[in-house]
Amino acid sequence: MTAQITMRFPSVITYAYTEVTGTAEELGRINPEMVAALFANAMFVYGKAERAAMERLKGGQTALLPAPHGPAEEKSHEEYEKLLKEELGASEVAEDDDGYKPEPKVAPKKKAWETDKPKSATLNIDFDDF
Repeated sequence: MTAQITMRFPSVITYAYTEVTGTAEELGRINPEMVAALFANAMFVYGKAERAAMERLKGGQTALLPAPHGPAEEKSHEEYEKLLKEELGASEVAEDDDGYKPEPKVAPKKKAWETDKPKSATLNIDFDDF
């Protein structure tokens, strides 16, 4: 018996995630970019269908339409890349780039006692007091 592992990939969409289940060997062959592209495509198609349904409801239609049945739309890797970049605003990042950009170093402002010259002072000593 082999163990089943479930992985949840968080999404940029609030409260959304992609869940993948399989054995360790199966999960080792998963391409996260393809999973993301499939998820993005499903969300894009769902968004279009949801907007169309809202328009139908605004027009007074109250009955639900049956879901369209047909083959899934096959797209090439390049088409998915285009979809991610143009529709979702994704950008490519180098593998060694974790996205962290350090704050630019700004010299701290000098304190008044570090920059101002001391003011001249007069000291009167009465030696009779000693």
